Amino acid sequence: SGCIEKVDPKDLNLLISYDTRRITSFIHEPNELVKDLIYLGNKGYNLVLLAEEKNVKVKVPYGFILTTEIFRCYTLIKKYRELWEHYEKIIKERIKILEKLTGRKFGSAKKPLILSVRSGSAISMPRMMNSILNVGLNLEIVEGLAEESGNLWFAWDTYRRFIQSWAMAHGLPRDFFNNLMRTHKRRYKVKKKKQFTGEQMKELALLYREEISKQGVPIVDD
Repeated sequence: SGCIEKVDPKDLNLLISYDTRRITSFIHEPNELVKDLIYLGNKGYNLVLLAEEKNVKVKVPYGFILTTEIFRCYTLIKKYRELWEHYEKIIKERIKILEKLTGRKFGSAKKPLILSVRSGSAISMPRMMNSILNVGLNLEIVEGLAEESGNLWFAWDTYRRFIQSWAMAHGLPRDFFNNLMRTHKRRYKVKKKKQFTGEQMKELALLYREEISKQGVPIVDD
């Protein structure tokens, strides 16, 4: 009752209808309460169908979907601390399950778990969707990824993609990065980025990081 007393009366109906049983679904073990296009969005729903299809040879990665129940009640979740803390708790619990499924550890430099956070909707929304690739990397973890993979180019290209997608989600245009890429290619006299050495790709990724910082985009390393 103490929590209810703090709720704005205008928010009460939405709060009463908010169903925490419906806020997430795993791709490979979908939540039967939300197993439809409206809750999972086009992208999530089709991943669930692919994961269930026995004859499809494409391996669907492990993951979970934050459903449109979150979107429907997001103003409430942002507004009330108890709801936000519960939301974060659920996400952390789901990530722990992904760690067990993959044998990897989120936030660890040794065998790191790396996530792609992709937007989706039940209907097409051109130019409205953001994706943030390779979440879970920072300067320490990317070095661990380079050591594990034995491929410096791959590790730092993965970090470069994180930095770019993160900054674009904060409003920087793609051309900002295209210009940095073109300048770097001219500097090392290559036509394609795959021709960079590992050290050159590391230099480019760190340049991306430095330049978005100058633009005021916050860089989260934790």
